[in-house]
Amino acid sequence: MIIEFDNDDLYDYYLGTFKGKPKFPMVIQNQFRKVVSLFQNTSTFSEIKKINSLRIHPLKNDLAGYYSARINDQYRMIFEVSSQENEKEVLEIIIIEDLTDYH
Repeated sequence: MIIEFDNDDLYDYYLGTFKGKPKFPMVIQNQFRKVVSLFQNTSTFSEIKKINSLRIHPLKNDLAGYYSARINDQYRMIFEVSSQENEKEVLEIIIIEDLTDYH
């Protein structure tokens, strides 16, 4: 599974290298890293959807085409799934778009 980040801040939160005043508490940043690692350690989106604790579901209206994964009771990770075909296989790509306060 290939993971990409829509912006540098999300990537820095994932790496733990964010500079400046963080938008998210450290506990949320740590959980975000765990969720992204779960994504990285699976080979298909179908496998990720089977992880019930993430409560993955497609979004509607303005966010149609995106999915949501649960970080905790309050925060969600917004992402899209794309695919890239090469000579041997089809690779699924998860593009992490946002980390947001759901409430």
